[in-house]
Amino acid sequence: MQPTGDGRVEPPGGTAGRPSGLAVVYEALDHLVASYGLRDAALVVDVPGMGRQLLHAGRLPLHDDPHGWHEAAPGLYLDPPAGEPVLAELMLAMAELGFRVDVPAAAAEAATW
Repeated sequence: MQPTGDGRVEPPGGTAGRPSGLAVVYEALDHLVASYGLRDAALVVDVPGMGRQLLHAGRLPLHDDPHGWHEAAPGLYLDPPAGEPVLAELMLAMAELGFRVDVPAAAAEAATW
């Protein structure tokens, strides 16, 4: 993932006119924050071959991690919490799919450099 000038982190993929699978997940996190009036949201997912990944609303780095999300079990974490278990399952499935789409595409793109 590449940092941008404004501190956000861009996921791999999304180049050459191809939309990023992870961009959809980040957009969904941002939509949750706006729709539910949340202060923050994050998604923790274990990706086979890549380990634990933390996707943070706004694509902002989570340096001080006041919520302890870096050590959290896979799941959707909202501040304040909202009891939406189906939403958490959907977000985890979207993130897994996003990584499956973006990571091989990014590796193939890097191999052509």
